[in-house]
Amino acid sequence: MDLSIGEIVLLAVVIWIVSQVLLGVMDAFAIVKLQDRVDILKRLRDIIHQVKIEKRGEIEYWYDEHSEQFLGQGKNLDDVVSVLKARFPDHVFLIEDRGGIAEQTGWKLISPEEFKKIELIGK
Repeated sequence: MDLSIGEIVLLAVVIWIVSQVLLGVMDAFAIVKLQDRVDILKRLRDIIHQVKIEKRGEIEYWYDEHSEQFLGQGKNLDDVVSVLKARFPDHVFLIEDRGGIAEQTGWKLISPEEFKKIELIGK
């Protein structure tokens, strides 16, 4: 099959157009995938709290160390946990050197080693 110069040029243009469309579709999928990852990271940032505890008198005040958001207060751990359960039922609270608290731990403070074994996100 012999192609004329015009047919070769036309074929090259068609191939170029099709390739540009395919690249555009691939870019669109990559952008959506990237946005999904960004959304997941934002959600994780919002629900995982590195806790800063301030004690004034008999009351402990819990804050998110990074955002300074007030999380809860109480006279003891049980008081604070009851507030956390009501306000943030699906959040995770990490206390430096003491471990973590979450629904998955039965709302009990567990050691850092044990906390690492907890499945925080369902399969």
